[in-house]
Amino acid sequence: MTTGPFSLDPRVADATARPPSPRRARGRSRPRLQLVRAFAAMLTAVAMLLTAGCIDLNGLGGGGRIATLTSCQAMSRRADNDHACVVATQNALFILGESVKIDGTYGPGTEVAIRRFQKGHGLPADGIAGSRTLTALQSRIPGSRTIITNTGVITCRVGLRTCTYVFTRTVTRQIYQATGPAQNLTVLCPRMLDIRGQVACEVLVTIAVLVVRRQASTALRENGCLAVEPAAVTIRPDVGRYCRP
Repeated sequence: MTTGPFSLDPRVADATARPPSPRRARGRSRPRLQLVRAFAAMLTAVAMLLTAGCIDLNGLGGGGRIATLTSCQAMSRRADNDHACVVATQNALFILGESVKIDGTYGPGTEVAIRRFQKGHGLPADGIAGSRTLTALQSRIPGSRTIITNTGVITCRVGLRTCTYVFTRTVTRQIYQATGPAQNLTVLCPRMLDIRGQVACEVLVTIAVLVVRRQASTALRENGCLAVEPAAVTIRPDVGRYCRP
């Protein structure tokens, strides 16, 4: 049997076969490379949204169970508390003028605010949000769940599940200026005349300064106001009826 490059002997054919073209090999791996790139792009987008404060960091936005104060079990720092009930309690305290962080965690700040509320309304100041305290909280919240302050307007959805603070145009302009080169937003917040405005302003400090400045700029350009949802760590322009000069 003859041998050589044209031999029909499979052993020789295998030995003399040319290796696959690098270009062809690259072509076969292209779908996998595209998949990796798409996955990386998705992770980058999620990271940007989280930084921008556009994703609900606490699972409070969108769907989910709505908690009403009178349907909640007793809450305390040592208990295994229902997240939605803690948010509803914190939103109620926020409306009533307490400086409390709305994060769904029954921490020291929430306990102090509950004690202060209990002392002011003839209840045992034990720091536990029991049925009597929750009923008292619910009864003292305006029926419309809309309250006007010196620096903005608070509006709440059904069940106090989430509240929005809409800054006035004047304060929105101050926020825009405070996110400029000097970046003195941390100086502006304590100067708010209303404690609820301070709480809402402190949420802005946790969000990327360029995002806050862009949203405030958009609000001013549309002759609107900057709106903040403390529980969801979300900001957006607002041109609705709660936007005041």
